[in-house]
Amino acid sequence: MKIITYLAIFIKLSCITSIMAQEDKNWDNQLFAGNKVVYGQNKWKYSGELQFRVKDNMQSLDNWFLEGVASYLPSKYWEVVPDFRFSVKPSSTEYRPGLGILFKLLSPKWQLVNQVKYQADISSKGTTGHGLRHVIFLNRILTKKFVPNIAAGYFYRWKEGFSDFEFVRFGAGLNIFLDPIHTLTLSYFLGVANQGNRWTWSGIPLIQLTINIRKDWIYLPAKYINF
Repeated sequence: MKIITYLAIFIKLSCITSIMAQEDKNWDNQLFAGNKVVYGQNKWKYSGELQFRVKDNMQSLDNWFLEGVASYLPSKYWEVVPDFRFSVKPSSTEYRPGLGILFKLLSPKWQLVNQVKYQADISSKGTTGHGLRHVIFLNRILTKKFVPNIAAGYFYRWKEGFSDFEFVRFGAGLNIFLDPIHTLTLSYFLGVANQGNRWTWSGIPLIQLTINIRKDWIYLPAKYINF
């Protein structure tokens, strides 16, 4: 019942924002929703995620994807994170290998995560784009059950005909540890996207359920979102 209550409140607030902004042509309401499975052992953490993303005031499918991530934790401060994402879009499919480096600072009540990541977006249409993202996450441990967070970052894209910042996003969220296995993440991001001749804004609720099959790692992994 608690998970239904959390989701109902979050969705209601998101719908209020959508109604207030849907007449603005410079604003779009989107939604990210996904389910992630996590397994960890020693210095490795593995995860697989299925996520859906909608746009145009939550009326059109932007894409859905499957993503696999392998994180190597050589120390309590660093993580090396190769990943691979397969995306299905309305008119194409896309393969996206990536490699990220995470630096994190930990204390009993805080976790600061600095992510730098390169990715290649290989489209079925025969084009390839390259991207670099830099995101900072700050997690505050209130209790064993509630961990709020804030995040801010940018994505720089270079491909044929375009080399510039593609989007900037920032927002806040809450990780709710329902039990030792299940974690519900509710976040809301504001984004500004480069359309080439103008910048447009978007509001992005994110709903993610994480299932931790095993958490037998030596170092505490970083808490972050691949947005």
